[in-house]
Amino acid sequence: MSEAHTPFVAPLLSDEYHGYRELVRLRKERKLDEAAFAHQRLDTTFVIQSMLFGDGAVALLLGKEEGKPSFGPISHLTNDEVEDVNLLTMTSQSSHPFLKGRPQYFMRPNVPNRGAHYAVTTVNNVLEHPDSPSLTWDKSMTA
Repeated sequence: MSEAHTPFVAPLLSDEYHGYRELVRLRKERKLDEAAFAHQRLDTTFVIQSMLFGDGAVALLLGKEEGKPSFGPISHLTNDEVEDVNLLTMTSQSSHPFLKGRPQYFMRPNVPNRGAHYAVTTVNNVLEHPDSPSLTWDKSMTA
C-alpha cells in the first residue's frame, strides 16, 4: 500500500485495473476501442502513481490474536536513494493540460525498476522481521 497524504493521488475506485501490456493486447485484439483504451490507460497511470508516489511505500501484516485484530511488523521506505526524489516530477507552469482536475506527473524511465525495489523491499522487510509470523515464507516468491 502507499500513504496518500496528497490530493494529487487519485483514489482507487475499481476492483480491477489492467497493466499497460494487457491494455495494448486488448486493443490489438479489438476488445477495447480507442476511447476505452485511453480511459483505462489513464486509470492505470493514476494507480501506478498512487502506489509509487503516494508519499511513501509501506508494507505491514494484519492478523488476529485472541480474536482481536493485530498489526504485525511494518516497513516503510521513502526516497531510499537520493535520485528517487526526482523519479516523478510535476511543474506548476506546465503547458500540459490537467487530467481529471489534476496536474500531470512525468515519470522517469527507471520508475518501474525503482517501484519494484520499493514493493519487494518493504514486503521482504516485513516477512523477515523477527516478530513476523511468516518466517517460513518461501523467499523465491518475492525475489
